[in-house]
Amino acid sequence: FVRPTLLDWLKALIAPRDAEADKELAAMRALSERVEARREERSFVVILKVWSEEPAKAIALSDAIVEAFEAELFQSAAESAGRVAQNLNARLDELRRNVTEAEKRVEDFRRDNGLQSTNGELVSNQLSSELNTQVLDGQQRFIQAETRYRQMSAAVAEGQTASASVFESANMTNLRQQYNALQQQIGSMQLTYGERHPRLVAARSERTTLEAAMKDEARRILERAKGDFDREQKALDALRGKADDEKSNVFTDNQAQVQLRDLERDARSKAAIYETHLARAQQITERQQIDTTNIRVISRALPPNARSWPPRTLILLIGGALLGLAIGIAAALALGLWKFLRGKTHVAA
Repeated sequence: FVRPTLLDWLKALIAPRDAEADKELAAMRALSERVEARREERSFVVILKVWSEEPAKAIALSDAIVEAFEAELFQSAAESAGRVAQNLNARLDELRRNVTEAEKRVEDFRRDNGLQSTNGELVSNQLSSELNTQVLDGQQRFIQAETRYRQMSAAVAEGQTASASVFESANMTNLRQQYNALQQQIGSMQLTYGERHPRLVAARSERTTLEAAMKDEARRILERAKGDFDREQKALDALRGKADDEKSNVFTDNQAQVQLRDLERDARSKAAIYETHLARAQQITERQQIDTTNIRVISRALPPNARSWPPRTLILLIGGALLGLAIGIAAALALGLWKFLRGKTHVAA
């Protein structure tokens, strides 16, 4: 590129400077004069031209410029990605603290308000549902016990203890069988014996005893039914009281759950932001090692078919001849004019 001349040697002797820096600056200046880059109109295609005394050197220079341009773009993109990744990593620490604090607030609020949940549902709601089911079951048992007790009371009041099917027990069944068999015997005796026959009188006395025994058994069953009725009523009242208390707890927990959902939404949103930034930081960190530029070389430099300067020898000869002819004519005209003017000057003298 730059060959030192005698003038350069004199400058170096008069004012010594950094020779290497001067050479590099001169080479860069010479290179800039021999390089042309222009963009095709209405496109993103850039055409690069390099002039040199040797075709191989021109090709080497053009390839080096393209490679340097690609390396510069890659380094610029990597540095930009590095700055973004650094800023994201600095932001990640703050986001991580925000997520931790938000989740801690959720757990503290849940613990302070006793909001225990199973499978996404509050324990108080589950307990209230179970108590309501138990209240319904207890109400059915109470209705059954009340109906049975009232039927037994009506049968006792009407004197139908012997025939009422509501009185069910093993002893009552045995007494009824004995009573029915005795009734058949009394009926047969009435057809055979007189009203005052000792066997008929004894049978009737035994029937009275069986009737009294059935009444006693019915009263015992009635007392047992009354106990069942009272017990079912107390159990139902207790279940209703628990259900009412738990219902108030459910209302309180539901109000607290509204605030809990707000805290959970805040925690989820902060966690989502943190995860997004974390994934983005990892992607950008990976991009630093990957060439993501969208620059590609359409075609590499090719050696020219002919030199661009100077022109061919024949053209130089023709041009030289024409130029020599023009200079000769001009010189002859100038010499003739000078002689003519000089001759006139002598005549006048």
